[in-house]
Amino acid sequence: VTGGTLKSSGSVIQTKQTYRTSLFEETLSQGDYSSAVMTCTITPASATSKILVLCTVQISTGSGTNGAQAQLQRDGTPIGIADVAGSRTRATGAGMGSAAVNRMQSNVQMTFLDSPASSSSLSYTAHIKPGFAGSQTVYLNREGAGGHDTDASNVGVSASSLTLLEIAV
Repeated sequence: VTGGTLKSSGSVIQTKQTYRTSLFEETLSQGDYSSAVMTCTITPASATSKILVLCTVQISTGSGTNGAQAQLQRDGTPIGIADVAGSRTRATGAGMGSAAVNRMQSNVQMTFLDSPASSSSLSYTAHIKPGFAGSQTVYLNREGAGGHDTDASNVGVSASSLTLLEIAV
């Protein structure tokens, strides 16, 4: 029941979205994720609701790495991540780094149906990292390093989004 109206199972109760058009960069140590590149908050109408998380991040990396990873978190806890596999960093999504394809922005899509069992305010965040052995910079919404941050019409910038849909159960 939402506002006195019964919602059938599978109905969308509410939607929230954060759309980031600004640029971001952060230098990270091996295995570390960035600070939140996007945050979106939702207060479920019911503790039985599920939250469909849809996230697109445009990642590029320093020139020395072939991989880029992204992770979703709910209230600081990673969600939708891979199983443990040795000492590998667990991610929700991954793409190619700038060394694999010069000047590339990797479009990383993440989708997860969360069951938070809460009717309190929930904060969902997206984090990014380079796949590199050592310290390196990761970028959001722009091409990577190596002279590709010039003000020219052949150098691209983009946008990223984090969308939450509360689904009735």
